[in-house]
Amino acid sequence: MRSTSSLRVDGGPSDPSQIMNTLTECYAPEDFDEASSLLICNFPPGCNPFTARNYITWWGPVIRIERAPSVSQEANFVVVFAAPEFAQKVLDCGPIVYDDGKTMLYSRRVDDRVTVWKKLSDYWTGFVG
Repeated sequence: MRSTSSLRVDGGPSDPSQIMNTLTECYAPEDFDEASSLLICNFPPGCNPFTARNYITWWGPVIRIERAPSVSQEANFVVVFAAPEFAQKVLDCGPIVYDDGKTMLYSRRVDDRVTVWKKLSDYWTGFVG
């Protein structure tokens, strides 16, 4: 996972809502559904995966959670829900207020993993289309 964007002097993005766009190459864990996976950003710095999982479970059952890179000192996680509908529900909410009542959480879908089959499919689609 890489980060790119305009950053503050301390390395953090000037706008917390941009953290999710700053982090690139954030993929669903191997062998998990991309449609059920989200990158959820801007948890408070001390937040661990168990705490994040407990909070996010309000939107649907979480089957896996992994820490994502931090741009500044915030905690970011890749969250895999039991079904794509739960991930969509989080996206439909827009920014979510965290448990502390002041931290805004931002989410987006994970990046598509590039595979050999995807490359071949895109290559052949170019000839047909």
